[in-house]
Amino acid sequence: MAKQANKSSMSLHRLPLYQQLQSLICNYITENKLRPDDPLPAEGDLAELFGVSRNSVREAVKSLQVLGVLVSRPGSGLFVGEFSFDPIVDSLPYAIVVDYADLADLLEVRRTLEVGMVEQIVTSRSDDQIAELSEVIDKWKRAITTDNEAYPADLDRAFHAALVGEVQNQLVAKLLSTFWQVFYRASSSGQLEVPRDPMVTFACHVTVLQALKTGDTEALRASLVAHYRGIDERVRAAQRRTAEHGA
Repeated sequence: MAKQANKSSMSLHRLPLYQQLQSLICNYITENKLRPDDPLPAEGDLAELFGVSRNSVREAVKSLQVLGVLVSRPGSGLFVGEFSFDPIVDSLPYAIVVDYADLADLLEVRRTLEVGMVEQIVTSRSDDQIAELSEVIDKWKRAITTDNEAYPADLDRAFHAALVGEVQNQLVAKLLSTFWQVFYRASSSGQLEVPRDPMVTFACHVTVLQALKTGDTEALRASLVAHYRGIDERVRAAQRRTAEHGA
């Protein structure tokens, strides 16, 4: 039989029933101090515990399985899963409806992550990382000189991936990847213009690399903040154009 659940955790809010049950099941796991691989009561016992139908519990369980909170093992029952943010983060590029509020919010998240990690980026820097970033900069310089000063978005993305790569934080890497996917979609659809002067964008990244090479934390922070001003201006310009066309 199921363990006793805290009555306070079972108060139902004005949400779809399966969402209420998701919260109740998560509360049950927390209150009973269950760990990954610990067994949970059967669906029928959970239904009895929460005073709902077994079908409602099954719907909530399926949703929690998608998120990795629960694992169902045929013949054995339900178990607590090794929860990961991966399913949530992986779905973000498709869940976000791209408008300029989305872009501005996502840009703020990216800026907060990178600028906030400056000390870690400097502390964890390596010769291989510097070499990789230098190679990206060399390719970037050749690209803008030989291709009518076109903006190479793939190299910009590679630069920032390498910049935070040594920190070894997979969640940050995935969130930054989400930023690029959403911004790429916005640029491809014409919602966001590419940088007007690719040389200025290139020069910003050269400054970032120089600061990293010398291990100057404050210079790296300042160069990243300056870099983000340019992206801010592009998003604001797109917002103004939209407002003017809608007027």
